[in-house]
Amino acid sequence: MTIKSSIAETKDKLPKFIHEAEAGNDICITRHGKAVAMLVSMERYNNKIADKDKGIYGAIMAWRQQLDSHDALDKPTDELWTDAEIDALRDKSPARDFSWD
Repeated sequence: MTIKSSIAETKDKLPKFIHEAEAGNDICITRHGKAVAMLVSMERYNNKIADKDKGIYGAIMAWRQQLDSHDALDKPTDELWTDAEIDALRDKSPARDFSWD
């Protein structure tokens, strides 16, 4: 359930709204009737919102964890891919002209 509250009301009732968020209710904080912020429980934030906000850093970290799991195979990470496999991934198009001038 979402509870709407103005900034002034939220300020006056913050402890109550924190308990509401912990109970699973989202608090929509408004300014002049327009939603400006949300108060949600840490559980909801971690399960729903934080996952969508990982971006490229999260993708890289997930990929690194995947590589780390290969250590269980007793094979060093640098031996997971052969030079030929890595070379096949590289862009083979001609390089662009470049000058430091």
